[in-house]
Amino acid sequence: MDEVDEGEPISYLALANDTPVLSSSGSEFGKVVHVLQIPELDEFDGIVVGTKDGHRFVDRDQITEITTSLVRCDLSDEQAAALPAPDGPPEEPPF
Repeated sequence: MDEVDEGEPISYLALANDTPVLSSSGSEFGKVVHVLQIPELDEFDGIVVGTKDGHRFVDRDQITEITTSLVRCDLSDEQAAALPAPDGPPEEPPF
């Protein structure tokens, strides 16, 4: 098995799109599409992940680590495959 570059721990504010998202087994199930935050509370809410089945929502409580090279979750592969689609209207890209 190839070793994964764990990267350096970072804040969710520095999390880049296209960062791989891993399940608890270390399997990549998608890539970061969008970081969700609650601006009025200055609080991290979770991430939208692009998967082979479309966009899925990962709640902040399911995320165990954010680094410069990956996001690690405490979800099993089965739980990651069953994640819900994001709730609410899609985010408009900034212009």
